[in-house]
Amino acid sequence: MTNKECFGLTIKNGKCTKCLYNGGKEGCVRLKSLNDDAAENLILAITNQAAKDYRLYRRMVTMFPRDKEVQRLFERVKAFFISDYFISMTKLDGNAILEQLEKEPLITDEQLSEYGNADE
Repeated sequence: MTNKECFGLTIKNGKCTKCLYNGGKEGCVRLKSLNDDAAENLILAITNQAAKDYRLYRRMVTMFPRDKEVQRLFERVKAFFISDYFISMTKLDGNAILEQLEKEPLITDEQLSEYGNADE
């Protein structure tokens, strides 16, 4: 398995050290095994969910500014957009996405109820 086959992440002793499945190359989720459309759809779905989570947690941070868990979750979703994982699977600029999300108005109470639980 090459680095490219495993999202370009580190391979040590024939096993992925940062892939979606920590069990090694036998269980590694590789984009190479997906056709181009399926891989693109998967990446788009992951990115869209992260943006949705960002919007939800950004609103929750304003509603509950002293809640450490909400702050932690918001920081975690922000970190995703600049993570090695995100960079390795897409050519999108995570910092630009974060800037754009920050410019958006906060989601409304109505939208908040539609979002549900970000961890679902």
